[in-house]
Amino acid sequence: MYKKSGLCGAVLVLAAISYSAAQASDDISLDKLAVSMEQATAIALQQVTGSVVGAEVESEDGQLVWEVEVLTTDGETYEVEIDAVSAEVLEVELDD
Repeated sequence: MYKKSGLCGAVLVLAAISYSAAQASDDISLDKLAVSMEQATAIALQQVTGSVVGAEVESEDGQLVWEVEVLTTDGETYEVEIDAVSAEVLEVELDD
């Protein structure tokens, strides 16, 4: 469950993530994705409690995948991979 201040912080971070940076991966049009960046970051925050520090969409083996980075209060960064069509969480891993 989200704390109010954590959610507000996540919204501010989302506002700071630029549209062009997210779109830069393989020149994928964000308008054509079934799962928006906002939806992907919300899904990621359901998996890992913290603040979103980055989000991008990439094509992996022909599958469009959101990669969302979440920074925890312990200072650890997790990458959450989410299918950009079905919204299925594919992987949650601790970044090295």
